[in-house]
Amino acid sequence: MILYSIFFLSLQPASTQTMDSFNSRLSLIHLGYSKDNENWNYGPLCSSFSRLYLVTRGAAKVVMNGVKHQLTPGHIYLIPELATHWDISNGCFEHYYIHFMDPSHQLMNLYHQYDLPFEMKTTPMIESIVRHISEEYGEYALKESLPDTYDHLSSIMTMYNHFEKNSIGKKMKINSLLQYLLSIFFCKAKRREAITDSRIASIVWHIEQHSNESIRLEQLAEEVCMCKESLIRLFRKQTGMTPIQYVMKYRIMRAETLLLQNNHTIKEVAMQVGYKDQNYFCRCFKKIVGMPPQEFVRQNR
Repeated sequence: MILYSIFFLSLQPASTQTMDSFNSRLSLIHLGYSKDNENWNYGPLCSSFSRLYLVTRGAAKVVMNGVKHQLTPGHIYLIPELATHWDISNGCFEHYYIHFMDPSHQLMNLYHQYDLPFEMKTTPMIESIVRHISEEYGEYALKESLPDTYDHLSSIMTMYNHFEKNSIGKKMKINSLLQYLLSIFFCKAKRREAITDSRIASIVWHIEQHSNESIRLEQLAEEVCMCKESLIRLFRKQTGMTPIQYVMKYRIMRAETLLLQNNHTIKEVAMQVGYKDQNYFCRCFKKIVGMPPQEFVRQNR
């Protein structure tokens, strides 16, 4: 199960933040070549695996973080796991697709420590690698293109278990190819700045320790002997958001984890993460994730 608690590692104080590292093994979930001549609009999608698209013909669009991206031939695209997005096509579109995941969640950590490019130009080597793994490992091709048929927990776990049955040599080969493709994007990534002000680090710690309780801006400001206006300015400078926005994002991050545990209802989750009003919780969840909690559960369980 995806653990979202690493979502805010990139916002930890520089003295406590983990060093960059990636020694995990990636697991292949799906891959293949798709030819489409129909209009379609899939979304919102929020998958527990990452996606790579290499476009060979036609055009399509991906809407992510409110930005519309055009998918065109000669480019490879990365959609990180848990990135809410829409895939849209208005006709002819052909592309290779690769879906993969990191069971150890180290990759999720890196996704949130770096600003990654969405698009990279392909090279003959990139195209050769993608063609090679698609041809050699055809048993991972999707039988249906509708996300409802493959983008849910039972289907993902079936493919993950299938991958785990491979020999160690085969898994090492696939993993090395996937890491190479992923490195193309990380080579152009920019590291996000860590928190350097001890007062903001203290506020972040307080929020994360008491996120299920009532948190008021006045209370946070008093803790670090600052006025509300100064706290908001400094907190935004250090984290890119206001304290209240951070509270909401952290609560919704925790809610995502709880919702994927089958024994929790939406009402129970709302209460556990600090929302007494279920309707308000649902509005906040949709604002952050891009879909209501009911849809998130349907897609990921």
